[in-house]
Amino acid sequence: MPSTQPTDYTLPTVRRPMSLAWRMTLTYAAATCMLLIGAAGLMYDQLQASLQHENATYLSEEVRELRAAMRQPLATESVIRREVQNESPEEGDAFPIYLRVLQPDGTTLAQTPGMDAFLPASLFPAVLKDDVSQSPWTVARGAGGDTRRFQVLSAAFAGIGGAHYSMQMALDLAEEDKLVAQYRWRIEAILIPAILAAVLISYILAHSGLRPVRKVVTAVRRVQTTNLDERVDPSGFPGELAKLAGSFNDMLERIEDAFGRLSRFSADIAHELRTPLGCIRGELEVALGKARSPQEYRQVLESCLEECLRLGHLIDRLLFLARAERQEAMLKLETVDMAGELEKVREFYEAGAADNGIGLCVEAQSGLQAHVDRTLLQSALGNLIQNALAHTPRGGSVTLAGARDNGHLRLEVSDTGRGISPDHLPFVLDRFYRADGARGRQNGSVGLGLAIVKSIATLHGGQVQIESRVGRGTRVTLLIPTEH
Repeated sequence: MPSTQPTDYTLPTVRRPMSLAWRMTLTYAAATCMLLIGAAGLMYDQLQASLQHENATYLSEEVRELRAAMRQPLATESVIRREVQNESPEEGDAFPIYLRVLQPDGTTLAQTPGMDAFLPASLFPAVLKDDVSQSPWTVARGAGGDTRRFQVLSAAFAGIGGAHYSMQMALDLAEEDKLVAQYRWRIEAILIPAILAAVLISYILAHSGLRPVRKVVTAVRRVQTTNLDERVDPSGFPGELAKLAGSFNDMLERIEDAFGRLSRFSADIAHELRTPLGCIRGELEVALGKARSPQEYRQVLESCLEECLRLGHLIDRLLFLARAERQEAMLKLETVDMAGELEKVREFYEAGAADNGIGLCVEAQSGLQAHVDRTLLQSALGNLIQNALAHTPRGGSVTLAGARDNGHLRLEVSDTGRGISPDHLPFVLDRFYRADGARGRQNGSVGLGLAIVKSIATLHGGQVQIESRVGRGTRVTLLIPTEH
């Protein structure tokens, strides 16, 4: 039987990431501390190396002088003992020297009094028994409980009767160690406050350096759908953050424009859908208000069907525009003879143009070819011709032209119609925009034709240009690159 005890679920602990300010502070502080510690360590090592070199030079000079004194022809054991006695440290010497002279058989001839207690002969390096050998200096600690450090060396010399003697010399480093300890303490006394100051200065620099970022964050947080006109003021920002603020402002402008277009687009869709639906509903309510004859019901159904076709046409156009905006929209490109294609389009609309008393002609270069999507191009030209025929009075003309222009395919549809007012010209490519709204609804236009033409040109990597003069006519030009 399964247990009915409640299961104890433990939520994982979420660690909050370290703030950028503290990361920058730690980075700056760590870099500064490494530089300070490195500089202090280098100075400390150089001090020790300098002191050791001076000590070695001093000991070598002492060895040279003692050798010279002990090589004298009149040098006797008493002379050697006197030289050793002269080198014995006196009270108050800062750097006392301890000296021992060994006979050829290794016994002690003379030494500094009391030296055996803390500097036995075995503590010194050995040398060859000749007149020139000298060991490198080394540092050793005293024996017998003496913790002092000594810089020691051994040297050989020819003494009484040419016999080979050796000397052992040691330099007491107690005062030097005190000096180095004081120097180290002073470095630490300076280094610790310097590190604390580096952390504080790093935090101040990081905090002040991130102030523009906080201003950007604050401005962005204030942005809502109701105040998309909010902008970040980049004055006083460093160059990099000024670019960041400018990028945010550009993004906000694009978002504001997109929201505005979306709001207008939604309102236009609702309005365009409401009209046919209202017509259908009105027709049906009238038909159901009382008994009707079959002929009257038929008329109602035909009217409803017409509105349904209008709705379907509107939805198809909206779906095309939606697909055209997607990056994955693919073109079915093929090589098209544009002169022949324009002639086919003219023949398709020729009957309608003739019924309205409008002339329709083609002016295209022979042999003009382009790599385009034939179906979409026919749709774009069809929309332009329908617009031209709808706004050209009887007796006017519409011309289709095609030519090559600086690496572009140039297609033009021009008419001798009423033209477009300069006030409306910048907006005619927008969706649902109609320069004459009442006339557009009467002829079934919903203001999507030129928007579709623009989308088709954009899919081909081209653009649409419109020139118009009121009472003189309109020319719409498609410029499509010949190479994709």
